[in-house]
Amino acid sequence: VPRAERLAGALVRAGSPYAHAELLEAKVQRLQRALGLPEIDVLQMSLSDERVLRSDVGLAVRRLLEMLDCWTPERAAVALGECPRLLYVDGFAALYEEAVEALAGPVG
Repeated sequence: VPRAERLAGALVRAGSPYAHAELLEAKVQRLQRALGLPEIDVLQMSLSDERVLRSDVGLAVRRLLEMLDCWTPERAAVALGECPRLLYVDGFAALYEEAVEALAGPVG
């Protein structure tokens, strides 16, 4: 089953207005353009977590920019592909720094 069909099926079951192919395509493309990194696969993220399509685009962009302060675009794309919920994390840079310090503490 193609990825878009699986996502559409999940959205139908959830009663989402994006269950219609045209609306789904428009929303995915809008978020893809807003995030501005071709490495990020918004459709794949949506398959993992359909809330991606309901996320506020402005907040998503702000959170991505915060991730890019810590990671390369490629690393951010991989991380978001594996865990789309990272797109909902406020204060990512501070949390990331705390994690790095915590991991370095016992070693250093």
